[in-house]
Amino acid sequence: MPTLPRRAALLALPALLAARSALAQRPAPRPAEVITDPRVETFALRATPEAEPWRIFLGRPAQPAPAGGFPVLFLLDGNATFPLAWHAQEMAPGATPAVLVGIGYPVADSFDIRRRFYDLTPETAAEYLQGRAEPPRTGGQDALLDAITGPLRAEVARRLPVDAGRQALFGHSLGGLCALHAFFTRPEAFGTVIAADPSIWWNNRSILQEQAGFLAGLRAAGGKLNPGIRLLIANSGQRPPRPAGSNPGPGMAGPGGRETAQALRAVAGLTLRYRHMAEETHGSMLPGAVQDALRFFAGDDGVGEPV
Repeated sequence: MPTLPRRAALLALPALLAARSALAQRPAPRPAEVITDPRVETFALRATPEAEPWRIFLGRPAQPAPAGGFPVLFLLDGNATFPLAWHAQEMAPGATPAVLVGIGYPVADSFDIRRRFYDLTPETAAEYLQGRAEPPRTGGQDALLDAITGPLRAEVARRLPVDAGRQALFGHSLGGLCALHAFFTRPEAFGTVIAADPSIWWNNRSILQEQAGFLAGLRAAGGKLNPGIRLLIANSGQRPPRPAGSNPGPGMAGPGGRETAQALRAVAGLTLRYRHMAEETHGSMLPGAVQDALRFFAGDDGVGEPV
């Protein structure tokens, strides 16, 4: 029979393999699309004067602001997601216009892998960061959310009339994990949250502890979200082909987005939808997930299905 340390190592092995697989299969660098439109501007935002800047993409609707101000959709991984959201909104002129705010990085590529590992994750135990000569720095998700809900929100409001009560957060992959973290730990921050293929497996699924804490706190507070929140969770259905003999990353099996949606289905005051994108992979789902985010934020409950 294995000793206790040996047994613990065996139990942790699936998560270690998943982390190694995920860290090894980084997105291939590709140039980010540059939107050249007078209604799109970029500016730098820093958490502190010494901190590395984020590149903020701000897209203004063509329509005049409604009486209460524009709704605002914040998009994590903005280098990649802002152009997708901009084109999707421009091609749907009948949709409710929203200010689009991409939180990106001053790089030419669609993703800044080093910085997103820090910005979108909790503090992560070293044993779950195997597979790289230099494990990534982690633990910056609360600093990022503080920047979004503090100085960034104030700067957007300074530039445009916005509706403080209609603000949404979208994230994919580690961004989806960060979006769920925002929902569980600061539910008052965003009236709508969209998490696409959230990396629930990350850090030995520590997000599930936050989920349990959220549900326990909600029960203690009377069992109802007030004000109500809209939450959309989406999952891809296909895995990309793997080289012969490669490890499939068993740690990514187990509880995922569907299980989290099911755990939340009885929450009063929550408008909850789940979307299974059966024909899409983790990467290919992103354009459709961004389109779904715009529709769901605009109030379309036909996106996904009730849980």
